[in-house]
Amino acid sequence: MRQHLSSFDDQPSYLYNARPTVGLLIDAIHSVTQQNRWLGVIDAAREANVNLVTFPGDKLGSAHDYATPANILYKLANAQNLDGLIIWTGSLDWYVTHQQLEAFCKQYAPLPIVCIETAVSDYPTIAIDNYQGMQSLVQHLIAEHHCHRFAFIHGPEGHRGVQERYRAFADTLAAHNLPLISDLLVSGDFSRKAGERAISTLLDERQASFDALVAVNDSMAVGALRALQSRGISVPADIAIVGFGDTEKGIPPITTIRPPFNEMGRQALATLLALLEKQSVPELLQLPTQPIIRQSCGCFSKHVLEVTVPTKKENATTPKPASVRQQVLKELLPAVQNIPELDEMPLLANLFFDEIFDNCHGRFLPALRKTVTHVAVTGGDVAQWHTGISLLRRQALPLLTQVDHARAEDLWQQARLLINEAQQWVQDYPLNQSGSALSPMNAVQLHHLDRALLATFKLAELTKVIMQELQRLGIERGVIALYQRPETLTDWARPILVFDENGRVPPSEHDLFPTRQLAPANFFTQAKTFNWVILPLYFHTEHFGYMLLETNLRSGLIYETLRRRLSNALNGVLLVEQVQQAQTDLAQAHAELEQRIMSRTAALEQEITERARTETALRENETTKRALLEAIPDTIFEIDKDGFYHNFIPAEGFKNVLEPNEFLGMRPEDILPPALAQQINQSVKLALATGNIQFHEYPLTIGDETRYYEARFLVSGEDRVLGIVRDITERKQSEAEREQLIAELEAKNAELERFTYTVSHDLKSPLVTIRGFLGFLQKDVELGATERINHDIQHIHNATTRMQRLLDDLLELSRVGRLINPPQWVPYAILIESAFKLVMGKASQNQVQLDIMPNLPEVFVDELRFLEVLQNLLDNAIKFMGKQAQPRIEIGAQKLDTETAFFVRDNGIGIKSQYHAKIFDLFERLDETVEGTGIGLALVKRIVEIHNGRIWVESNNDQPGVTFWFTLPNTAVSPPTELHKTPPASA
Repeated sequence: MRQHLSSFDDQPSYLYNARPTVGLLIDAIHSVTQQNRWLGVIDAAREANVNLVTFPGDKLGSAHDYATPANILYKLANAQNLDGLIIWTGSLDWYVTHQQLEAFCKQYAPLPIVCIETAVSDYPTIAIDNYQGMQSLVQHLIAEHHCHRFAFIHGPEGHRGVQERYRAFADTLAAHNLPLISDLLVSGDFSRKAGERAISTLLDERQASFDALVAVNDSMAVGALRALQSRGISVPADIAIVGFGDTEKGIPPITTIRPPFNEMGRQALATLLALLEKQSVPELLQLPTQPIIRQSCGCFSKHVLEVTVPTKKENATTPKPASVRQQVLKELLPAVQNIPELDEMPLLANLFFDEIFDNCHGRFLPALRKTVTHVAVTGGDVAQWHTGISLLRRQALPLLTQVDHARAEDLWQQARLLINEAQQWVQDYPLNQSGSALSPMNAVQLHHLDRALLATFKLAELTKVIMQELQRLGIERGVIALYQRPETLTDWARPILVFDENGRVPPSEHDLFPTRQLAPANFFTQAKTFNWVILPLYFHTEHFGYMLLETNLRSGLIYETLRRRLSNALNGVLLVEQVQQAQTDLAQAHAELEQRIMSRTAALEQEITERARTETALRENETTKRALLEAIPDTIFEIDKDGFYHNFIPAEGFKNVLEPNEFLGMRPEDILPPALAQQINQSVKLALATGNIQFHEYPLTIGDETRYYEARFLVSGEDRVLGIVRDITERKQSEAEREQLIAELEAKNAELERFTYTVSHDLKSPLVTIRGFLGFLQKDVELGATERINHDIQHIHNATTRMQRLLDDLLELSRVGRLINPPQWVPYAILIESAFKLVMGKASQNQVQLDIMPNLPEVFVDELRFLEVLQNLLDNAIKFMGKQAQPRIEIGAQKLDTETAFFVRDNGIGIKSQYHAKIFDLFERLDETVEGTGIGLALVKRIVEIHNGRIWVESNNDQPGVTFWFTLPNTAVSPPTELHKTPPASA
């Protein structure tokens, strides 16, 4: 163990106490498999009284952009903060060669290292017996299910565990004289998508047939299972499937091999501690695996198999099978004909009688399982099959002999257990389930965290909220640090939050600390064993810090969820600081709106106060009542206990169904709509009965206008009630206007957030280029390298040119929010011809033919802006025409119900479906080699939308060509002479 670290200014190790400190490198901890691996090491460390720091990154060499920031964590593990290292190599090596894995491990010298799963030379390894596990699965399929034609989904080349599983597969087939067919071997990358692709390759490309499929891991097995089920192929009735790893769940459950992950972690820690004690350890320790037999291979669960009971033969005369079968089916068919889930009931009933009368064993239950599995997969009601079995039993039971009765009861009982299992599959293994899940309590706590984070916009407040919510979850101690310079992670970090069970720890004299220290000096206790997990903080591909948290929670998903949500929250706060000016403008607009709301609210409160004061005075001083009634701006009247109007005083500008004098002597039901009259009569009765003021609002339509009123009723005498009615139409309109203003502010706020993110991201790239080449330029000037100086200046010039183009395009986009000229009627064909002239040079150079549909209408648009729409769409079509013998662009229109759809169609290279929505984003460029800033289609979308239209794109992945559609309301399109009536394929 370390006694001293000279690199830390000759101070004792900050991690040093009487115990060794072990690091664990693993790809992640949030799925079921990864969490089980992690917990095995955690439990072993606690039992051995050893300090543990977990570094959950991602797979090495991952093709995913988001994986790179996570793998930054691996740089923080070193001999200065650890005594030894456990590397779960089997979870890291999916995308790298064995040589690359070895180089990765050797960078941690001189630390003692133990590997798990994948062996690396010079290091002891804890592995599983891949060969024995795969051999047992294949032998089970051959011996128990008589499979003879096997498909196999391979894993990444060079993965030793995969090679062992494949060797066991091939050897087992050879041992049973079964062929190893090359057309049935498909490569994969361990993902569900690979399993889906394998089925497409086998069935679509190779037209292969097979009765069993073996995958080297469960993810590819589940992907293949769902792909088969989507084609109507039943598992296991048509094809048996097995996997490896016991990591995924499906319908039906996957037969697999369960590795002893917990024991592997324990053995790895024990081996590492022996190395630290200078003891000899075995180079390779192989642990046995456990076959887990479930239903995907064709086996029934033990619950189904255990219900059969032996039957005794008897000499009773058996009824004629044909008559029994016919009678039962006659009664059964009408009962199930309106239950979709029981469509297969007649077939199942016949198979049931085949087993009872003809000794055709093994037909009924497999067919039933295939049917209920299909119902479960497609979202049907599996429980309906209990009804089907009950109907079959009710009709058949009286007609069976005692011997047939016993056998039938066995089948019925097995059928019910099988149906129960299918129901349990649906409950336990939903189709979208992958990995571990949060408990209801954790979900509530994390929801509370989300709400708290969303309400916080300053860094100091955010860190306070984070500490409170982490401790609410049960994480009492932790550190959050930001890299001083993200490009050199191993230099320095700045703590923005350090807390323990006593609350926030104040910063020390030296705020910065070396990142290799993981935490500020003296943070780790000298007396207690500690167990920490370090989590990266990053947004997209930009990393900016990490969290060091206690691992007293046993859910890896909670820690990963915290990482994502706190990364987003911190990134948002940092981004707010970068766009302070934009936020200032937004705050000013918000303040103005708040002032308007406050002013209006104060005015309303003043009105309410004045009315209350007036109403009190009316009750207290009867002699001044008439003067006060005439003074207030309301309609005032009295109603007696029998409902007749008296003393009707209209407000200025009074509008109602009758003249004021015509109300006198009338009752509400004589004048007003029934519902309103009933409401007034009820208020009068309640006021007289209780003595309390009655209040309600109501709308009233007078002619073509609907106005809103507020009515109050208070006792004015023994048998009379005073009614005060105020026209509140303007107040209602003001409230609606206020709500609209708030909605507009929220929309502008959301748009500004998206805009500032895009601007900060895309403008940052030229700045980074300029900053980098300014450094190169300085060095080249010092060295006198004239040729490189010109090269550097050219790069800086290109970057500034690109920034100018980006700024020009942003300026143009900001102007699109308003129309340049008032809309006018313009022939659409004229707009097309004008736009085509603007791109004529490119069109002629590429020999593009333009076809315009005849009889196009006129459109009511801003002519200059709409010319930009057509010019951009034509330019885009020419630019991505590709190598076409006869390049062609077609323009036309189609009439829909409430709008007209216009299209620009070409026969160019097309656009893949996953990019159909993305291409309209700001600065989005699918091909970086093509000139432009990626703002053209964003402009097109904005212009179409301010004309109250919408825009989308259609393109078939397998066919050339793309069609851009956009619409205008029919009110902005003149009736054409002739339009095609067929609507576009998509809207």
